[in-house]
Amino acid sequence: MNSLAPSQVNVILVDDHPELLEELSFQLKHAGFNVRTAANSVEMDILLSEAPCDIFVLDINLPIENGFSIAHRLYNPLKHGIILLTAMDSVENKLIGLNQGVDIYLVKPIDRRELLSLIHISEPTRRS
Repeated sequence: MNSLAPSQVNVILVDDHPELLEELSFQLKHAGFNVRTAANSVEMDILLSEAPCDIFVLDINLPIENGFSIAHRLYNPLKHGIILLTAMDSVENKLIGLNQGVDIYLVKPIDRRELLSLIHISEPTRRS
């Protein structure tokens, strides 16, 4: 089973809350991940055009395009993992996310250690 070292894992965080983006980005970078951030799908697409991504961490309530739509559009389990990190905790929303190609559905707030562990599980190289 292959697994990338954290410094080789490219993560794109997409959330429209700057403080949360800054905090999560800091924590993931401190753990050794390559992290880029976006406040919406347009910024995310620009980042994706510049360099590949192994793991997407998406909020649901985003301007322009919501996290469900982004997950559906990006779905490719052999290429990258998708984690939804949101305040929306209903079972219906979880099912929608999972049916749109999300690997893991997490409800805010989350302990950074849990997110770090789940990013490793979502790495495409771990699943291939």
